[in-house]
Amino acid sequence: EKETWNKKSLCFFSTRYELVQRGMFTAKDTGLVPTVYTRNQQLEADNMRLRKDLENYKLAANKAKEAFLKMQKERDFHRMHHKRVVQEKNKLICDIKRLKAHYASYEPVLKQLTEKYQTTLRQKMLTSLERDRAVGQTLIYFQCQQIKERCDIPTDSHASIYPFRKLLF
Repeated sequence: EKETWNKKSLCFFSTRYELVQRGMFTAKDTGLVPTVYTRNQQLEADNMRLRKDLENYKLAANKAKEAFLKMQKERDFHRMHHKRVVQEKNKLICDIKRLKAHYASYEPVLKQLTEKYQTTLRQKMLTSLERDRAVGQTLIYFQCQQIKERCDIPTDSHASIYPFRKLLF
């Protein structure tokens, strides 16, 4: 279509030029046609420029759309990651609360066991002291018996059972 337009315009201008040269038309008579022709050329140039701008805008819009989609995907990824982290945090907080409650129940039992241990330790110490005292008394008793046997001292019935009773009590 453009090619036929160019051929027609060349034919027209060549014919017009011949008519102007012969004197059939003056420059005033032909002034309107060149302005229309130049206006058509300007409009065609504007049209081409606008089409190029349209293509550039389409490319820019596609790039912006791709960047927007990429940002949406990143946003969704980070949003899901954040939700997962918050969910894990809440789960850990619940676990900590549950463990605190669980170990709080152990505290009275630990106190009770500590008291039992202290009581048992005291009883053991007292028992060992009483045992040492009894061993000491029997040792003293046997030593007294040996001394009496060597010295051949008559023994009293109560004195022979607890020779140092007055000293010990």
